[in-house]
Amino acid sequence: MTESLALLRCQSGEFLAFRHVADPYQDVLYRTAILITGSPTLAEAQVREAIYAARRGRQPGGLGAQAKPWLLRSLIRQESELTTGSSSPSDHSQHPAPFRIPPPPRKPSGSDLKRQQIRRALGALDPAHRHLLILRYFANLSVPQLSAVLEEPEDDIESRRREALGQLRLRLIAMGADADVPPGSFATDQALVDALRDYFSAATAALRVPADLWDALESRAPGPSWFTRIRRKVLAATSRFWTPLAATGAAAALASAVICAYTA
Repeated sequence: MTESLALLRCQSGEFLAFRHVADPYQDVLYRTAILITGSPTLAEAQVREAIYAARRGRQPGGLGAQAKPWLLRSLIRQESELTTGSSSPSDHSQHPAPFRIPPPPRKPSGSDLKRQQIRRALGALDPAHRHLLILRYFANLSVPQLSAVLEEPEDDIESRRREALGQLRLRLIAMGADADVPPGSFATDQALVDALRDYFSAATAALRVPADLWDALESRAPGPSWFTRIRRKVLAATSRFWTPLAATGAAAALASAVICAYTA
């Protein structure tokens, strides 16, 4: 079954079709949630709710036959609902800092120090900017996909992307250059993007989606609608009584043919 066909079947509520669509993207959903929330427990809960919410609803317009942005949009909505009511957009009280890379046991290398700087700078960013960078440079969403996921115009997305990179660079400068990190490591946008991708890759390398994720979701799968239940009962009753009636009708027709032939 292709993804496009599975997405069409999802619209009629087929759970197996939805699982066919969502299963390949569990990993990116879970890792993205880890980077956003900084908590494996919270990330797992958000992924479960995001998949469940996506399965209950219809695929939104603007995404076409694209399952990954559809599921990520559901994840971002779960995050937005969780943080609704914070006193300001920069309030970090809802979550810890982004996923923390354990400190290296020996003297850290230049790459480790750059990752630690990126981690601290990301933690100091406005959550909206941080989420945009995670979706763009970890989940690899294009600008049109980001526009559909975040429900904002493409021009605004591109403007906020540049602004987020600029704010990240300012925070890196404010922290002061580490003695072992070359001052020009984050000078260009490309160098900063490469450092971001390296941090995201290192931070999520060992993560694995919980094995029982679908077990919990299947237990919440909705039962058939009342119309489906009635249709099944009608078909079962028809099937039960049709065979004897058909057999009786065939026997009566045969007897009539024999009588007609005998009396002719």
